[in-house]
Amino acid sequence: MEGYTMALSKVASENGTLDATVSDIEKLGNIFTEEAIVELFDNLTVSHDEKGQLIDEIAKSSELQQHVVNFLNVVVDNNRAGLMAQIVREFENSYNALTGTKVATIASVVQLEL
Repeated sequence: MEGYTMALSKVASENGTLDATVSDIEKLGNIFTEEAIVELFDNLTVSHDEKGQLIDEIAKSSELQQHVVNFLNVVVDNNRAGLMAQIVREFENSYNALTGTKVATIASVVQLEL
C-alpha cells in the first residue's frame, strides 16, 4: 500500500495539486465505503471494460483529476479495491507529513460549533 500512496504523493507534489488530490482521494474513500462497489471491482468475473466504464463514471461524477483516475485504474487492475480505505488513510498521512499538518483530537463535554 505504501508504494501506491508514495507514487501518488510524488505525482501530486510535483504538479502542485496536493490539496486537490487529497480531496479526490477522500471522495474515493467515501465511494469505496460501499461494499457493493468494492465487491464489483474485486470480482474477477467482471470484465476489465466494465470496470473501466465504472471508473470513467466515478471520475466524471466526482470530477477527479486525471492522475487520480490513473491511480484508481492501477489499484483496480491489481485487485486492491478492498484496500481503498487503508490507501486513503495512508495517503492522508503522507499528505499531512508533506504539508506539516498535525492531527489533533479534541474532546468536550459540550457540543462545539465549527
